[in-house]
Amino acid sequence: MEQLTDKQHEILTFIADYLRDHQSAPAIREIADHFGFSSPKAATDHVNALVRKGYLLKVAGISRGLRLTADAEELVRGDEGIPVVGDVAAGLPILAIEHIQGFLDMNAMFGNRKGLYAVRVRGNSMVNAGIHDGDHVIVRQSPMIENGAIGVAYVEGDATVKRIYRDGKSVRLVPENDAMDPIVIDETCPDFSVGGQVVGVVRNVR
Repeated sequence: MEQLTDKQHEILTFIADYLRDHQSAPAIREIADHFGFSSPKAATDHVNALVRKGYLLKVAGISRGLRLTADAEELVRGDEGIPVVGDVAAGLPILAIEHIQGFLDMNAMFGNRKGLYAVRVRGNSMVNAGIHDGDHVIVRQSPMIENGAIGVAYVEGDATVKRIYRDGKSVRLVPENDAMDPIVIDETCPDFSVGGQVVGVVRNVR
């Protein structure tokens, strides 16, 4: 794939965002107005360059018939934020599905996203900490976290979010729900590991 200029990258991102929000591509005039071009021809030239370089497709016979190619989707998605890598249990552990399901744009809140990932919570064991079923927790990856901090733990390949306490001999995974009991694990258990400390919670309110 040919490299994009900074302006072409900006226009591609604008078109991708517009497609996501409107289910159709912007008109050439809208692109020109958005970027302050003096005439639609400048916008047309940029769009044609994106088509030539393999980032856009023109669907014949359809008004606003621009579509992103697979390469464009990959390029744009890479800028969208922290990857959601699967589900995590906040009750009994469930299998963590390790594939990217989408993106959360948390860069403005958490700064450098290196080492950050997001998981969706399943269950109500952390409700007293304000973490509810369906929330996303933002995790900073690390095998060691503050004692008593909320973190993601892996037990026999399954994942759960709990307060994690170590006393040198055992690890207690403590829920924030009075109706549930802690999970106690031997510190030397080979099937236990800590994925990182929870640094934030994201909730959609509908």
